[in-house]
Amino acid sequence: MLGLLLVSPGKLGAWYLLMIISFVLVELVHRAPQSSGADKSDGSAS
Repeated sequence: MLGLLLVSPGKLGAWYLLMIISFVLVELVHRAPQSSGADKSDGSAS
């Protein structure tokens, strides 16, 4: 009796897409405070 089964390509593609979206969202969240910090310093310098 085999305990391992191959995963269908559709499920692998969905998992890959989920991982890409997750990394992009995390990157956007981490960049947001830096850009708003730069906006504050630009605004005070003007």
